[in-house]
Amino acid sequence: MDAQLVIGVVTALVAVPGVYFAYLTVPAGRLPRRPRWRIRAWRHRRVATAPATPTLPEGNHEVFISHTASDAPIAERLASGLQSSGLRVFLAQWVTPGLVTSLEADQALRTISHGILLFSESTQQDPRVMDDYAAALQRVHTAGQRLVPVLVGHIHEQNLPPLIRIRQPLDLRDATSAKIDCGARQLASLIRRDLSQRPFRHS
Repeated sequence: MDAQLVIGVVTALVAVPGVYFAYLTVPAGRLPRRPRWRIRAWRHRRVATAPATPTLPEGNHEVFISHTASDAPIAERLASGLQSSGLRVFLAQWVTPGLVTSLEADQALRTISHGILLFSESTQQDPRVMDDYAAALQRVHTAGQRLVPVLVGHIHEQNLPPLIRIRQPLDLRDATSAKIDCGARQLASLIRRDLSQRPFRHS
């Protein structure tokens, strides 16, 4: 009995090194893989990031959007839609901190091909927007620019300035987010067609 016990112990001791060296000779590609659930869990892990803040694109602008403070949410959604379509859009609230908004607006008005003015009940009481309107209207005649009125709020056509009333507007009165996005796509299509067909002069 004692002899059998001794033989069993010796056999076990001999087997252990054999298993170890056999493991070392296994090709790396055949080694057991880690459980897949751990890999999948890592892949699906998300790192929280702050939302990107829109900024003015570099280079000459193609579109200038003017609006009153009360119409800023509509203007910004419209501008985001145009910019996402590849157009370079000027919007005052996107001016980089440290720059002078009025100077940046003046420079943008010299290079744009399309001026978009949001008209609501309070537009004609905003001196800054009316200055933008006058400058954009001048470029209609001196540079071949297109001026597009966008109706917002509850304004009636009878209350529009005469030189705006004669132009076909984009009607976004009481617009939902989906309607504003649709309007941005319509404007983007119009602007791209104009840019491909009509020359614009920079002043």
